[in-house]
Amino acid sequence: MPSLWQVIFLLFISTAFMHFLIAGGKTFVLEPMCVGAGVAQASFFGAVIVICITAVYHKIHPSNGAAASLILLGSLTLYEWARRTVQGLRFQAAFSDHVPDSLCEAGPYKHLRHPFYVSYMLAFAAALIALPTISTSVLLACNIAVFLYAAITDERAIAQSELATEYVAYKARVRRFIPRLRRDSAVTPDLE
Repeated sequence: MPSLWQVIFLLFISTAFMHFLIAGGKTFVLEPMCVGAGVAQASFFGAVIVICITAVYHKIHPSNGAAASLILLGSLTLYEWARRTVQGLRFQAAFSDHVPDSLCEAGPYKHLRHPFYVSYMLAFAAALIALPTISTSVLLACNIAVFLYAAITDERAIAQSELATEYVAYKARVRRFIPRLRRDSAVTPDLE
């Protein structure tokens, strides 16, 4: 049976995933039958279910729980920073062919091309750190694949839009998932 602090951690991580859904529904433009919204719902609800079931059978070590909590706070902070930056800019959920009216280079977009996806991946990484099991490893790996594919799909849509030239210059300055540590660093392959 999970201890009290383990239950509190599980509520915290579950609330974070539900926040992604609820706040995302208020932030992104969602078209009827939006594939991206469905993928997000499945991903985040699935995470809560896997994490809670895993926690019944595996104890969360206090140091793992503390580290995971810090990463989760970072995830939520990045998410909110990105959400407030794009509020009102008509961003759509993943897997949409819609391209925003202009390129966003403010807030976290100065450092990452896909701060929302990074925030989600950090939350899944926090789950793995709290509960280092095969099920949470698979959960993280599957969701990294989903959000990498979403990023590639988003970029492909922008590359075929009126923002293509501007986006090429942006891609040369800003990495997809990992911020550059130095501004003068050479352009590296886009596998980060």
